[in-house]
Amino acid sequence: MELSEAKERYFTYLRAEKGLSEATLSSYESDLSLFSAYFPQKLDTSDLEPYDLTDFASRQDDDARAATTVARRLSCLYRFYRFLAEEGLMESPPDHPFRPKVPKRLPLTLSFEEVEALLDQPKPTSFSSARDKAMLEVMYATGLRVSELVELKLNDINTQEGIVLIRHGKGAKQRSVPISSFALEYLNLYLTFRGQSKGRKSQYVFLNRYGGKITRNYFFMQVRKYAEL
Repeated sequence: MELSEAKERYFTYLRAEKGLSEATLSSYESDLSLFSAYFPQKLDTSDLEPYDLTDFASRQDDDARAATTVARRLSCLYRFYRFLAEEGLMESPPDHPFRPKVPKRLPLTLSFEEVEALLDQPKPTSFSSARDKAMLEVMYATGLRVSELVELKLNDINTQEGIVLIRHGKGAKQRSVPISSFALEYLNLYLTFRGQSKGRKSQYVFLNRYGGKITRNYFFMQVRKYAEL
């Protein structure tokens, strides 16, 4: 079978059977395309050999790729080869590839002065800037994850008691965390702007200008913007 046809069958399998996201599929496609670029002579599944993964890893090493990148790409190729073997398009899959050791790094943290500078960037004079200021202050005061922050609902916040209720997925697990009066001050200021916005009837706390719930990606974009400032 032509390799291009085998790839199409593989991606159909990943979509239908595994339910992978388009972002993940795009990453897989990129990795397999790179393999084809390295070995353009391999046009048919009969051209594939178990040692291909070792050769690919060697080429990646020559190109000084990061260990994490090489490990991910080798894993992608191994899964593809294993699929071909299960479909009878390859005699046997290669042994699981040796993965380059990924160095452990200490997490990067901001100093107190850097945190203060970041929190001071949004000037709460409009709906969007007040929202961003409130998001940063609430997250810093409570230690919420970004996914928890964007899922916050109005009835999760008890402004009188200074408590935020965090819900975990679809289950019943939840926890309560205290929130400082300083963060509540900016949250209440944002809620004033929110009350006049398109999404004022939404159950979610943090909204975009169209009244929809803020996404994780948008939050990170805003943080990056203020960090650069």
